[in-house]
Amino acid sequence: MTTNPFNFDPFNDNMFDRVGSQLFNRFGFDQTELLDIYMECMRKIMKTEIDRLNDEIDKMMKSTYNPFRVLGVEQNLTEQELKDAYRIKAREHHPDKGGKEEDFKKIQVAYEVIKKMKGWK
Repeated sequence: MTTNPFNFDPFNDNMFDRVGSQLFNRFGFDQTELLDIYMECMRKIMKTEIDRLNDEIDKMMKSTYNPFRVLGVEQNLTEQELKDAYRIKAREHHPDKGGKEEDFKKIQVAYEVIKKMKGWK
């Protein structure tokens, strides 16, 4: 018999009683089989909810401001690598070259933030 990881008795759960009696009447499942089916359904429901929550966490992590992500560089970069990455991104997103002013400003801010974080002038 499957052990119950929850703090309630599934046989006292009204929904389980209704579904369980229908399954028993229709297919002849005994209580052990019903508990196994019930627990498997609960595992799938919990996995789906955990996956949904992990997706939400990923979205939140991605939405958190990260100047290194804005410039597409690693945190252990050199000053020259920072300048090169900045110039490439600035050229791509410059308003005079058809880029959005908002994106260009984000790139400028990210460049300045990283320079200050690293103590570079």
